[in-house]
Amino acid sequence: MDLQNFDADGLEIAFCDSGSRDRKAIVFAHAMSFDQTIWDEVISLLPADFRIVTFDHRGHGGSSVPPGPYVLDHYIHDAARLLDHLGITNCVFVGVSFGGLVAQGLASLRPDLVRQLVLSNTATKIGILETWMQGADKVRAVGFSAEEVDSTFENLFSSAFLQLNDLQYLKNRRLRLSVEGYIVCCNAIGHADMATSSSKLEQPTLVIGSDADLITPQHVVKALAEIIPDSQFKLIEGSGHLPCIDNPTAFGALLTDFLRQQSLVR
Repeated sequence: MDLQNFDADGLEIAFCDSGSRDRKAIVFAHAMSFDQTIWDEVISLLPADFRIVTFDHRGHGGSSVPPGPYVLDHYIHDAARLLDHLGITNCVFVGVSFGGLVAQGLASLRPDLVRQLVLSNTATKIGILETWMQGADKVRAVGFSAEEVDSTFENLFSSAFLQLNDLQYLKNRRLRLSVEGYIVCCNAIGHADMATSSSKLEQPTLVIGSDADLITPQHVVKALAEIIPDSQFKLIEGSGHLPCIDNPTAFGALLTDFLRQQSLVR
């Protein structure tokens, strides 16, 4: 997919848009500290009869880094403006981790944009503010290093996955992440709490957890499914916090099954 840019009042949002414009759109929101390319393998496994949109959150990938501080609403409104720009309504919106927070907020704020929802390895609240601020202070002081990235990946992925896969390309992307983009995202996540709004969501929702997730353990993700009225919970075994990377086959299968349940796959 060819990378494009949308100017949202001075904020450059990098995105890819492929497939016929008259097809149902599936929109993907990535995790913090990564970019839209984490969805590439999952997308390659999906049926071909969809319009596919991926994008980089502000401060990530090819998107610009406007002055902070940010709160979660900034990222939610960015997604809404992009979909309005592309003329997309009633999409399937897929978010993992931080992208799942954005997905919950967008589905609540703009139900006209989101018809079905997929929330992976996320929660109504991820971690606590103090921990996020400590992480931001550390990066502000010393930036990113190979050692820091290695430590982060040990929390994101299983040791078996790390031993069997060369993830240097992902580590290099992390090392190129904007320090300011990371710091302001920590602030946004630390202050985010979607419990009230997400309990009122009306979209059919697939919630995906992983049995080896150290960031949002499966019981936390399952608790999210339990507060969303029209939701189902599915568990991916042998995966860490980002199953779209460490088990795209299982993730793609769950997503395709959900699309079939929603009568979106021929």
